[in-house]
Amino acid sequence: MHGLEIPAAIAGALIILIVLYDTFETMVLPRSGGTGLRLTRFYFGLTWVICRFVATRLKYTNPARHTLLGVYGPLSLVFLIVFWANLLILGFALLLFGFDSAPSVPIGDHPANFIDNLYMSGVTIFTLGFGDKTPANAVTKTLCVMEAGVGFGLLATVIGYLPTLYQTFARRETTVLRLYVRTGAPTSAKKLVERYRDAGAWGSLEQLLAQWEQWGAELLESHRSYPVLAFYRSQTEQDSWLAAAFTFCEVHGVIEELCPPDVPVRGSLLLQASATKNIVNEALNDLADRLKVRHDKSPVMALSRELLLALPPAHGND
Repeated sequence: MHGLEIPAAIAGALIILIVLYDTFETMVLPRSGGTGLRLTRFYFGLTWVICRFVATRLKYTNPARHTLLGVYGPLSLVFLIVFWANLLILGFALLLFGFDSAPSVPIGDHPANFIDNLYMSGVTIFTLGFGDKTPANAVTKTLCVMEAGVGFGLLATVIGYLPTLYQTFARRETTVLRLYVRTGAPTSAKKLVERYRDAGAWGSLEQLLAQWEQWGAELLESHRSYPVLAFYRSQTEQDSWLAAAFTFCEVHGVIEELCPPDVPVRGSLLLQASATKNIVNEALNDLADRLKVRHDKSPVMALSRELLLALPPAHGND
């Protein structure tokens, strides 16, 4: 294997740099830096194709279909972290091999090889410290210290990232559940407006629309920073956040139809409904663009069918 040391060292360094930047851009950077080289994009693209292939082979009424789609988001994030960790182990192992700094082994054991480099890299990044293999020289010691620091950094980043992600998810779902308490399931713009019309509570409807304008702004910001949230489905199909978003995309037209011209707050109500519709539409369009989902007509319908598979099939035999 002599003569491969320099290419191995270069490959190892590139793997480490790519993984570290991908971790930074995914978990730390508020918005994507716009680079085309994204391990995360490749990872989610591949795993979602597999999950979608399996899900679409199951009937819409099959509970296994919804269970599979429901666990994909959280489970894929866990395996993404495992994916990063394994690539870092491989990268540092290649560096150890490239610098010809194999770990020392006990007397009588077999000569060190690349498997030993992989083993020592894995032990170091998780700071296990078994002591059965130890750094052989100054280069090995330096690389092991660097890898242990990277391992701690990755763990700290993940610990800080997950609570933020789940708090954002919880805020999204809490507002959605409050809507379904008001309208029942399934919700619709017409049902929502009719309830407020029958109660004569046009001012309260305007306040509700203002709250959903804020929800739309948070949706735009959070899913732009963390697109993986799109794979986190609502608790049930009956209270889907996508269906709620679709409700407020249509509410302006329904208000124009059902709100009498003599209502004093009609003008401000329509103005608020337009603002809510625009921000929610912007959020859905932005998310569809980021996830490369076609949305020639309705982004929420495209996201439902092409991404989350939340809508029942047209002919009931999907």
